[in-house]
Amino acid sequence: MKCKGFFLSQPLLPSHRLRYKGDSSGRIDRLGLAANECQARALELGTKECGTLPTIDEQVGWWTKQAAHDLEMARSNRENGFHDGCALMCQQAAEKYLKALYIKVHSATPPKTHQCDRLATLLGAPPGAADAARLLESGYMESRYPDAAQGVPFEQFDDSASAEQLQAAEEVQQWVLQQLGQQP
Repeated sequence: MKCKGFFLSQPLLPSHRLRYKGDSSGRIDRLGLAANECQARALELGTKECGTLPTIDEQVGWWTKQAAHDLEMARSNRENGFHDGCALMCQQAAEKYLKALYIKVHSATPPKTHQCDRLATLLGAPPGAADAARLLESGYMESRYPDAAQGVPFEQFDDSASAEQLQAAEEVQQWVLQQLGQQP
């Protein structure tokens, strides 16, 4: 049985053998990646074989590709005057870049959090990237919630705020891609 992988909130039991694509060793999956349906079906059938899993590099590629897309959406939002949307998408891009690096460095599912500053700390980000992550965190909350913005979120952001958010997201992007050995 072959299944497409998904992140699970709980890792599989060590007794469940999983294979990475192109790997027949039956290594234990340290990422906790497997399709929920596949896992349930395997347990239902009484088998310990759950199918093939995406490689770490495939997972990192998925996260970085989506992060790049989110950053492009942020730029488009800024160009069209949607500065709150720019701030939101900048945070989302940085979060995904940081989670991609977390997967690569730790061979583990990243924490279920939206806190870029926490992710940056867990990854030992240098001061510039860590400061950028903190800035994006505050912009994320203010761009979404009137109570955090102390008013209407879209009225709290302007072009200079968008520029600052984009610069911060690009700082995180550059640091992560450097760590991954990729070009921004």
